[in-house]
Amino acid sequence: MNKKSEFVDSLISQMTVREKIGQISMVITGMNIYDKNGNEFTFRSPFKQQVKDYGIGMMSTLLRADPWSKRTYGTGVELEEREEFVNKVQKYIIENSRLGIPALFDMEASHGVQALGSVMYPTNLGAACSFNPDLYEREISLIAKELKLSGIHIGFMTILDMCRDPRFGRSEESFGEDPLLASRLAASAVKGFKSQNTSICAKHFLAHGGAVGGHMSGNASMGIREMRDIQLMSAKAAIDAGAEMLMVAYNCIDGIPCVTNKRILKDLARDELGFNGIMQSDGAGVSVARGLVTNWAEHLAAAMSLNAGIDVSLGDDDGVFLHLEEALKQGIVSEERIDEAVRRVLMLKVNMGLFDEPYIKPGHVEMFAKSEECRQTAYDMAAASMVLLKNQNDVLPLKSSQTVALIGPQAESIYHLLGDYTSPRKKGEMKTLREEMEKRFNKVTVAEGYKFDGGKSGFAEALEAARKSDITILLMGGSSVRDFSTLYNNAGTVIGCGENFMDCGEGCDVANIELPGSQVELLKELKALGKPVIAVLIQGRPYALTDVSEKADAILAAWYPGQMGAKAITDMLLGDIQPSGRLSVSIPRGTGYIPAAYNMYRTLPYIDGLSNAIYPFGYGLSYMPKRYSNLCVDDNHTIDDIANGQSFTVSIDVENLGNKAINETVCLYISAEQQPVKRRVKELSDFKSVTLQPKQKKTVEFSLGKEALSYTDYEGKRVLGTGRFIVSTGVNPDDELQLELKLR
Repeated sequence: MNKKSEFVDSLISQMTVREKIGQISMVITGMNIYDKNGNEFTFRSPFKQQVKDYGIGMMSTLLRADPWSKRTYGTGVELEEREEFVNKVQKYIIENSRLGIPALFDMEASHGVQALGSVMYPTNLGAACSFNPDLYEREISLIAKELKLSGIHIGFMTILDMCRDPRFGRSEESFGEDPLLASRLAASAVKGFKSQNTSICAKHFLAHGGAVGGHMSGNASMGIREMRDIQLMSAKAAIDAGAEMLMVAYNCIDGIPCVTNKRILKDLARDELGFNGIMQSDGAGVSVARGLVTNWAEHLAAAMSLNAGIDVSLGDDDGVFLHLEEALKQGIVSEERIDEAVRRVLMLKVNMGLFDEPYIKPGHVEMFAKSEECRQTAYDMAAASMVLLKNQNDVLPLKSSQTVALIGPQAESIYHLLGDYTSPRKKGEMKTLREEMEKRFNKVTVAEGYKFDGGKSGFAEALEAARKSDITILLMGGSSVRDFSTLYNNAGTVIGCGENFMDCGEGCDVANIELPGSQVELLKELKALGKPVIAVLIQGRPYALTDVSEKADAILAAWYPGQMGAKAITDMLLGDIQPSGRLSVSIPRGTGYIPAAYNMYRTLPYIDGLSNAIYPFGYGLSYMPKRYSNLCVDDNHTIDDIANGQSFTVSIDVENLGNKAINETVCLYISAEQQPVKRRVKELSDFKSVTLQPKQKKTVEFSLGKEALSYTDYEGKRVLGTGRFIVSTGVNPDDELQLELKLR
């Protein structure tokens, strides 16, 4: 036994049962422990009582600012106050608990720290369209560094959810529909945190995005192959990369709540995948599970979750885990199991050096959060995330000399660019699309145009603006804007969006994916004017785009591009940057075409429609013409060679035919026939990005082995396939090539 383990065991031996429970029950959320009067912070009585009775093992959302927390400028912890405030909280916990054990602090940080003054990056669904794990790792390392400088030890990161049904409100938090792409980005997130010696809590385990009908926290009804091949790969990648914590999802799998599912928490995550970190419920997750099934008594719910594998109960506002004391008395949990959970929490504290130095040195986080490095990375990711879906007659890029009608409620709203899990913005902290475009174009006329609720009162103004302009830019999509107006405490301090409509984000699942309100109708009327119309999609999920694809001259999917999104969109439209993104999720023709994922097995198409996706996974155009050619496979191998670890090479020539440099992502797919089980139509096997100068040609090579040709069998085991394999690249009309892989 090493010194760290000896220290932890010695500490546990000194603890009462209540003190142990205090380490694993997060009853007090950080955003609720204080009052603020001017620049003075005072602690509330429930926090003080919890410290006295139980101590504090872990505390979440200490710096959180958003509509849920009711914290904003004037009522929340501001950037320049972070370090002093966090040290004050830690000092109180240490000095007022019997054993003086420091607390671990964690924060939501999926696309930027959800605190006042933090940079907001593009949401995950857009970031995944970059197909750039290295850029994403750079972004996450900056988020992790900001957390560390703020005295926050753990970042909550949504990196395990899949977008298999776009009706799911939290689609924007996912990496899309493909497990390989998602798993590589999940690994990059963990690496980014580890580069800063900060811990990551990967959420949500398991199949949170796989519930029937896109219902958040619903039942994921799936077989073992679907669970392993689609839902599990990101978790495996995160665990392999060294994730210290997993947040367990609200949903059920085959009717069993994840927090009470020993099969996935212990048998799968711990025994099979080798996860040895902390299993933590989602906020009030144990209480949610308690209500989902039979409304157990509190001590029974706590016991079932702990025994299944939950170590820490997050957001345990009704104190379910505090009832472990009663469960212990009744003999339905063991003190050894409680000690096991406590040991994991204490070991993380020891490994992070909290017992040696529980406080942070002030004077660093404000300068870092305002740094050009953070803003530039946010811009780079926004630029890399955008996907050009249509460009009829090369209407894009535009010229600065053109006059523009900028239409849509997003034109003057910063919050429409940011997505859910966003902190309030200070006036002047970021630019609107109107502000950025007015700096670059000869003349910009702005009109709200349509209403998300279906109103048409702005049509006349929008049509008049379009008549007087050379080009119309119609901002389309949905909204993840929570009601920031309730946060106003000081007129003029915070910009509100003036928009209560919200159809995406946590708790915002929808029954259909048609574009909300009257925007499609406005598009048709604008198109009837006979002038070019460019649709810019600002959204957190794939919407049905059949009408948009027919009417718009160009379509640019910008997703929620983050704090630097307005500048990135403007520069993209002007051709200062070249579109390079590819869709991380298929865009269905309509709600009735769900599911539309490219790799789903289907027998026959619907007789009343075409293919399910109008734009499939991996689709993305460029301003510059390009050519794919000479797809070659080195297949001088036998199946036995592959089984024994040898690899085969696939190469493809890619040529930039244009006069500007481009960044091209080459996607390689494998499909299989004559397998013992039905494999998916095709599967992404690898992808690489290559920079091509004007008129330059490069050969891109892939080295593939056993995993690329394997499938999951009936028992959930990976087995090397046999039979006929097809290797293909590209999903766009100008780059689709395929040939047969012949293994002897």
